[in-house]
Formats: sequence, C-alpha cells, structure tokens
Amino acid sequence: MEIAGAAIPTLISRIVAAVVIVVRLGNQDLQIHIDRPFKLKFDWRMIKKILRIGIPNSLENSMFQLGKILVLTIVTAFGTRAITANAVSNTIAMFQILPGMAICQAILTVSSQCVGANDYKQLDFYIKRLMKTIYVFVVAINVVVVAILPLILKAYNLSSETTEIAKQIIWYHAICTCTIWPLSFALPNSLRAANDVMFT
Repeated sequence: MEIAGAAIPTLISRIVAAVVIVVRLGNQDLQIHIDRPFKLKFDWRMIKKILRIGIPNSLENSMFQLGKILVLTIVTAFGTRAITANAVSNTIAMFQILPGMAICQAILTVSSQCVGANDYKQLDFYIKRLMKTIYVFVVAINVVVVAILPLILKAYNLSSETTEIAKQIIWYHAICTCTIWPLSFALPNSLRAANDVMFT
C-alpha cells in the first residue's frame, strides 16, 4: 500500500490538471483555445522544426541516462561502502547545482523571447549576464556545501571509510560544478532556444 499512497494522489492530481486544461482550452474567448468545430490538420513545417530540435535533444538525454546507468554499474562493483557513498553524494550533489538548474529555466525562457523578437544583440547580452549569475551562485552554494560538509555527512551516520569516499566525490563534484557544469548544461539551453542543435 506504500507505493499506492504516493501513486493514487499523483494520478488524481494529473487527471484534475488535464481536465482543467481541456476545459480552459475549450473557452473560445481566450487567446489560446481549441477551435470549434475541431479540425485535425498537420502543420508539417512546424512538426519538422520541433523534430529538428527534439530528436537530437532526446538522443543526448538518452546517452546521458545511459552514462548514468554505466556509472552506477561500475559503482556497484566496488562494494557496499562505494554504493552508500555514491547515494549520499548524489543527494548532496543536487543541492550543489540547484541555483544553476533554476537559472537554466530562465535562460531557456529569455533566449526564446529574444530569438522570437529577432533581437540577437539582446540575446547575447542576457546570456552573458545569466551565465555570470550562474557561476556566482554555483560557486557560492558549493563553498557553503563544502564548508559544512562534515556536519552534513555526520547526519547520515556513515562509517569513517564511507564518509571519506563521500567527501572525495562531493569535492570532485564541487570542482566540476564550479568550472564545467554551467557550460555543459546552461549554455546548451540558449542554443536550443535559438534553434541551434548542432553542438548540444
């Protein structure tokens, strides 16, 4: 029943959200609505544009997830300590990239609006500014995480060997997050928004 306790409310909330959206789309007074009578017509030009961005992006995400599975397979070969340290590190790692992930959403929105307005000068200005902001916040959060790392790891009540492994992983992740994470995850969002999927 434990799984059902989480699954049933999730299902109900999604059904309610879907019904609300469909009802709202049926309102002809709104700017975005479903025309009546509804005619199914394919806009092949638009479908091509979507697929041009969607297919490379889905392949990239598939490769990324496959890489995570391969890393997990390697980690399990090292034994219980490594598995535990990896699980703890993954949880803490999410906090290390949290500001960056939030600003990534802003980059996508801002880039799309600038490209839609055909204002590439403004796009260049905002991307540089948002990338600097990501670096500042990511470095700041990682300094805090590394500073209070002994306290965080103490809360997990790990063995000394597991704690040491977790420390090494988190330190390494902090260095990578402060140097290459924004270029690897934030910058591609702006390129995708500008219909450039060549390098993402």
